[in-house]
Amino acid sequence: MEQSTEKTKKKNLANIKSPIIQAVINQTYVFPTKSAALNKLSYVGDRFIRSSLTNDLDGTSCVLWIRGYDISPEEQEGGYVGNYALIGVELTKDKKYTLSASKLPIELEKHPQRIRKKSKHPDWGYWVLRRVQKNWRYEDINDAYSDLMQLAQDYPDVSIPSQNKVFTIIYHKREGVENPLMRIILELDSLSEGGFTIRWQENTYQRKDEKASKKAEKLEENAPPQQVGRFTSMVMVKQNKRKNIADMVQKNQDEA
Repeated sequence: MEQSTEKTKKKNLANIKSPIIQAVINQTYVFPTKSAALNKLSYVGDRFIRSSLTNDLDGTSCVLWIRGYDISPEEQEGGYVGNYALIGVELTKDKKYTLSASKLPIELEKHPQRIRKKSKHPDWGYWVLRRVQKNWRYEDINDAYSDLMQLAQDYPDVSIPSQNKVFTIIYHKREGVENPLMRIILELDSLSEGGFTIRWQENTYQRKDEKASKKAEKLEENAPPQQVGRFTSMVMVKQNKRKNIADMVQKNQDEA
């Protein structure tokens, strides 16, 4: 489960793009002794967020959720964006040691990150937006940028990526507001104490066509209830003219 504090350095979930994770998966780490391999294993486990699903009691293995790891076409269609892996020490053919990863089949509901296919718009339960709400602190700006762009990739129909920011539309119910959708801007920002975060603000910009549409709607609301055409208008003018003449004749007769 993701946790964050203000003073301690925050860890990130493992990612297939990480050189450390690539070295584990491709078994390119080579150690002369098992103890050296276990030391590296401990470092790898401490470098990323460990899974709370499996307890490591003897220090010979650890479980990480790795984004982009070993996703089958069926899993991708189902909303998987990563998989759990058991990281352990393995003896090589030349009697040396390396680190290896093996996939763990764990149901999607227990994954820290996933795509909910039924929703066109993200909400505050989406993992990137959860981090935004927590003012998540990133040591490396590239990690923050990667999370930001991942949102745009996961919700391409409602997101516009820009330089260090993303414009998107999210589900955000507000009291007294009928529309549950809200346009927001997500933008990278540096922290005074060091590191980086992703800030959000409501996008209140209105396009010209939207303004014109709303103005037209307002004019229509304030318009007379009956709209008349040119022919009808001419008939009404003639009727009013006859009425005015009749009133004048009646007035003259009364005065006489």
